Amino acid sequence: MEYKVIKQFRDKFTKAIFPVNSVYQTEDAERAQYLQESGYLFAEKQEEKSSEGDSSLLDESVEKIKKSVTAELGKEKLEVLLKLEKESKDRKGVIEHIEELLQEVE
Repeated sequence: MEYKVIKQFRDKFTKAIFPVNSVYQTEDAERAQYLQESGYLFAEKQEEKSSEGDSSLLDESVEKIKKSVTAELGKEKLEVLLKLEKESKDRKGVIEHIEELLQEVE
């Protein structure tokens, strides 16, 4: 199974480093769950070769992101997008937009 990395880590078994926005592959469900609970992996499994992944939403311009990222995505997904944006491009306009949406869904 494939999982989206949301916080960089070094795998304790392989010693490989997994940067933010990379994909971690494992068949060990317990290991994946531990990494999710520890905040290293996104909580949902990633579909193979998904064209609508979280990071691809953030690869657009600020204006396009504002149009495509809405409160309908839900609190959990918005929180992940906010974290990904802060850890990568850190654009003020995108961060403010997502934070406003999070206030709406609370």
